Amino acid sequence: MMKKLTVLLAMSALISAAPAKLTPRPPIYGIPAKTLPKKRLIIRGYFIYPDFAFRYNPSTDKMEKLPEGTELKAEIFVLKLRYGITNRITAIANFPIISKSFTTANFTKSSNGLGDCVGALLFKVHHNKKQRFLTSFLLWSKFPTARTNNLSPQELPLGTGSYDYGFAVLPEKELGKWDLRWSIFYKVKGKDYQGENLPDEISVSWSGAYNLSYRTIPEVSLVYNRTLNSSGPSYYYLKAVAGVQFRLKRTFLLQTVFLKNITAKLPFADNYAIWLGFFKLI
Repeated sequence: MMKKLTVLLAMSALISAAPAKLTPRPPIYGIPAKTLPKKRLIIRGYFIYPDFAFRYNPSTDKMEKLPEGTELKAEIFVLKLRYGITNRITAIANFPIISKSFTTANFTKSSNGLGDCVGALLFKVHHNKKQRFLTSFLLWSKFPTARTNNLSPQELPLGTGSYDYGFAVLPEKELGKWDLRWSIFYKVKGKDYQGENLPDEISVSWSGAYNLSYRTIPEVSLVYNRTLNSSGPSYYYLKAVAGVQFRLKRTFLLQTVFLKNITAKLPFADNYAIWLGFFKLI
């Protein structure tokens, strides 16, 4: 009897120590290649707190610190929904809520409300279970749902005013406790709220998540983004992303993320940004 009890206890300990087979969790930053099982839903939300400290000066062609008395602030909450249409096709929708203000020595402008919403479809096109390697394809679109027209002199636009679309290729490899992801993302941009054609963008990224334990998953990413502009300055950034996901329950995780620009050429660039988020599988 004692021998059987010992064997049962040992098996129980092994089962509890081994990571359970989980429905794919979203990466901290970027787009996952793994699609959801049919009729499963992930609700994800996160707050973004960027610290804008630099702006591009076209006369010197350099990034410079914001002048004394000039301040750009933004607080963003993003609600993300992912739904498994089939085991190989996942629908994605993003709804940003934005509050931002811009202050100089002469004026202050501010706005808050809905930003530009995103809709996408993720298709799993290849999956080698033995090699633990898969590739997915993403069709992406952004809609001009933010307030950009008929603003008062004291208001800021909350979006670009453009309808954009794009596509991405997303390979992913599981290697021991590592989840390794890559992406190549091309965005075709429309006209902004002033009627100007926006340049297309290309973005590439590499991410690695390490399953340190069942409850703790650190992750790092490198992201490079560049506008393809032939008539004006081409903007770009190279960003490092470090974060940790904490599993509170099997299908509920909390996320903390720190983002830092390694180099950037942007109209306004943050020195760093902090994300705080969660996701829940239903």
